[in-house]
Amino acid sequence: DNIHYSEDGRIAWSVFTQDDLAKADATLDDIDGFSEFMRMIKGVEVSLLVTELEPNLTKVSFRSKGQVTINDVARQFQGGGHAFAAGAVLEMSWQKTLETLLPQVQKKIDSTEFN
Repeated sequence: DNIHYSEDGRIAWSVFTQDDLAKADATLDDIDGFSEFMRMIKGVEVSLLVTELEPNLTKVSFRSKGQVTINDVARQFQGGGHAFAAGAVLEMSWQKTLETLLPQVQKKIDSTEFN
């Protein structure tokens, strides 16, 4: 119940706050790979795993099914990675991070010609 979707269903994202991790007695290693799982959901083209590292420090893992390049979005925020698997650490709250990134990712999807 922690997976959210864009209106068109092509973006899926999940947020893990420090409180969430503490309540579950989980570590960052425990949620590693979750972005891969979300990417496998039917209709999803790009997944984002948003993890609060500190109150104003957020890690984002971007994953794409292979038609939407996502590393250029990560680079806009001093991140990087491969065309279809990238990441970034943003100096902002997880809420502001989503507010900032979701329109950028939607714009990428909207400008992509799908096979």
